[in-house]
Amino acid sequence: MTCYRINKDYVVHELMDLELTVINLQKGHYFIGKGSAIDIFLMLVDATSIDGLVEKVTAIYKVEETTLRQELSALIEQWLTNDLISELDNCSENTVQESNIAAELKPWSQPIFIAFDDMRDLLLLDPIHETELDQQGWPVEK
Repeated sequence: MTCYRINKDYVVHELMDLELTVINLQKGHYFIGKGSAIDIFLMLVDATSIDGLVEKVTAIYKVEETTLRQELSALIEQWLTNDLISELDNCSENTVQESNIAAELKPWSQPIFIAFDDMRDLLLLDPIHETELDQQGWPVEK
């Protein structure tokens, strides 16, 4: 079974208010996730298959499975293309526990995930390592 997981070595994310900011530190791109994309992306902290995502998402959202699978497919493709997640050949998944199922399902909101590269040069800049101190060492002897 194919599973997907966030590339933890060089992808960082932070949830602020109702937006998820995701940064690929290797490529210098950042992304803003809104709506159900937030929950879906965070479900990939641990390796999860498409079927596992469907089970987890339908436990919290009121959505038809065919609609969900189409939107998941598009999201997964976008995240793979931008190297935010990686494909794993197999994984052991946690199933949704009855206590984790929301009492009332949230209405489905289309996952929105917008890419930006306007700060690429700044995100790729490594001010800690790209200094004259590389040749001098640190701390600098006086």
